Amino acid sequence: MASVTLKDIARKAGVSAMTVSASLHGTGRVSAQKSAKIKKIARQMGYQPRVAAQLLSRKRSGQVGLLMTYNPNMTQEDVPEAGYAAPILASFVQTCEVNKLPYHIEYYMAKHDHNAFIPPRQLAGGLVDGAVVVGHPDEMLADWLNHHCQSPLVYIDEPGEYAVHSAVDQGIYQAVTELAAMGHRRIAYIGGPSRYMTHAIGYEGFAKAVNAYALNTTQADIIESTSAELNDCAQQYLPIITSWFKSKQHPTAVVVHSAVIARVLIGLLLERGISIPRQMSLVAVAAHGDCKRTYPLLSGIEADYNAMLDASLGMLKQLVDHETLSQKQVHIMPRIELRDTVCPPANV
Repeated sequence: MASVTLKDIARKAGVSAMTVSASLHGTGRVSAQKSAKIKKIARQMGYQPRVAAQLLSRKRSGQVGLLMTYNPNMTQEDVPEAGYAAPILASFVQTCEVNKLPYHIEYYMAKHDHNAFIPPRQLAGGLVDGAVVVGHPDEMLADWLNHHCQSPLVYIDEPGEYAVHSAVDQGIYQAVTELAAMGHRRIAYIGGPSRYMTHAIGYEGFAKAVNAYALNTTQADIIESTSAELNDCAQQYLPIITSWFKSKQHPTAVVVHSAVIARVLIGLLLERGISIPRQMSLVAVAAHGDCKRTYPLLSGIEADYNAMLDASLGMLKQLVDHETLSQKQVHIMPRIELRDTVCPPANV
């Protein structure tokens, strides 16, 4: 899709291209009300005022960007608490500092009102030569990034032409291998929502391991979370846990796909007097810091964010320099750390 031009904005606003130019650049005699209307239309259409000049002059800002995207249900206070936010931010800054790369960081909060869409400032305003994109872009942002953004992008754990992924399927496979070696034969899985790429891939790794080791996992032991909210998860999991422990034949271990799920599950199990790990071992796909801040100390399938950011910034630099990449999709093996939430099952 072609870039938005002054003429496109003029047609939408019902004014001349000269009036649009005067409004956007603060020149000429255009009323404040009309100027505000034109600027709003320009933002909604994803207009990038510096793109034409950049393409002609090939000048660069010399900066790389980190675009952290969040859904509209989150608040500014929630952002630093997101499980992946702190380690990714720290790894990005560290990698840039070590390699002497100037950088710009932008937190992009999606909006409920699509008419209020404003593209990321660092990309629309030419503040960076390219960006690493983190988080799940909403529909409007995804459309803008795919069809209007002129800068190279590398995604972290999201679909994109160029992306770096934590090989969560391999990590989960390895975790199940460790549990099976301890003697666990019936291992449950809780993940989702499956609309997120990493959750869909994670389940594939689990299913592959169940088949490889001929485990006794049943369909009732595989749960897809319908929400990422604590209370919603608790309400969904409570009847499942109750049904599991009504029978002597129940899962002795569970792999869960987030620290949030793990903490909800630990709370529900302990409230019902179920011992962790003696009666139920637990391994979670979670950031290293989240695992170390959970009691009992949580066994984790932990993304190697240092390696992921190093790879993504290396790819981004090649794209900015118009070099051909040998790999468009890179997968980094996560680390498996077994801590206080796993042990052999009681019957072994």
